[in-house]
Amino acid sequence: SETIYRTTVDLGGASEDLVFIERTKEAAKQISALFEDGIASGRISKEDLFNRTYTPMGGTNPQQYRARFTDFTDAVLPAIQEPMLEFSDKVVFCAAIDPNGYLPTHNKKFSQPQGQDPEWNAAHARNRRIFNDRVGLKAGRNTKPFLLQVYRRDMGGGTFVMMKDISAPIIVDGEHWGGLRVAYTF
Repeated sequence: SETIYRTTVDLGGASEDLVFIERTKEAAKQISALFEDGIASGRISKEDLFNRTYTPMGGTNPQQYRARFTDFTDAVLPAIQEPMLEFSDKVVFCAAIDPNGYLPTHNKKFSQPQGQDPEWNAAHARNRRIFNDRVGLKAGRNTKPFLLQVYRRDMGGGTFVMMKDISAPIIVDGEHWGGLRVAYTF
C-alpha cells in the first residue's frame, strides 16, 4: 500500500496528505543543507555525523543514548523541527532519525528530563532513544522521495495513538544520513 500511495502521488494524484508530504520533503532538504554546512564550517566532521556508535546514558528508563553527533543535532535541528509543529494542528511531532532508529534531538515538548516513572518518561522524554520498530527503521532507511506509514504510536502506560508518519530522506554530500519524520493525526 505504501508503494501504491507513493506512485499515486508521483503521478499527480492529490490527497489531504500532500501538504504534509511537501513540507516534510522541504524540511528534510533544509536539514541536509544544515548538515552539509556543519561539515563545511568545521562544526562537525563527516566521520562524527555518520558515526553509529551509541553510548548508553546511565540512569535512564527507557534507555537513552548519546552519539558523537548529538550535541550538533541539538544545536541545529530545533530551528527546522520546531516550526514544523506549527503549520497544522494535526502535527504531533517532527524529528530526524538515523537508519538504526536513533532519534538524537526530539521536539522540545518530548525532550523533558527523565524522572523516576518509566511510563511518564516514555511519553515525555523521547529524545536520545532508539526507535528500531518497523516504522522507525523504515523511516530512517527510506531513500525514496517520501514514505507514508500509518501506525499505532505507543505513548507509554498502555496509551496508543493512531498516526500517519511521513518521512523523507536526509542526504549529506550525496550520502544517506537518515530521515525526517513528521507524524500527524487523522
